[in-house]
Amino acid sequence: MKTKFLIIIFLSFFIRVNLLGSEVLPDSSKKPIIYFFLLEECVICQSYSLKMIELHKEFNSDFDFIGVFPNFISKPQNIQNFIADYHIPFPYKTDYYKSLVNKFGVKVTPEIVIFDELKNEILYKGRIDNEFFDIGRRRRSGISDDLKNALLQIKRGEKVDPKFTDAIGCIINLNELGTVNK
Repeated sequence: MKTKFLIIIFLSFFIRVNLLGSEVLPDSSKKPIIYFFLLEECVICQSYSLKMIELHKEFNSDFDFIGVFPNFISKPQNIQNFIADYHIPFPYKTDYYKSLVNKFGVKVTPEIVIFDELKNEILYKGRIDNEFFDIGRRRRSGISDDLKNALLQIKRGEKVDPKFTDAIGCIINLNELGTVNK
């Protein structure tokens, strides 16, 4: 019994220290998470599918990507069809009870939140770009790649500027299942 205890103590110490003697923090390898709030029926979400694929391809080694479907009307089969039809390469989950929506104050789809769990900080919140300036209305030129710029700034260790942008998209139903946005 005493031997097992000593082995456990020794291993727990050894695992936390690498060969150079510096402490290894297991959570230090966590990457910031990019939450894409989506609605499979939203034409704006559909139109950004290619851009989501490109961003994932360019930045997936530095960030974790997660699609979030917050509307109760998003049924599993419809979500899976959207993922397959638009070739979305990252995992997804539902947020029917709006825990992430409320945590981040998200109002529309698509809306993006880059969150650093280690710092418990929103690094960026807003739109993918400014192509849509109103529902159904697109810019033809002067498009700013807000999300890509934020990702590049984070990757370089810079503060994101602008940190918040206004997302244009399909409204998230905040009254489903008795939830209310805080």
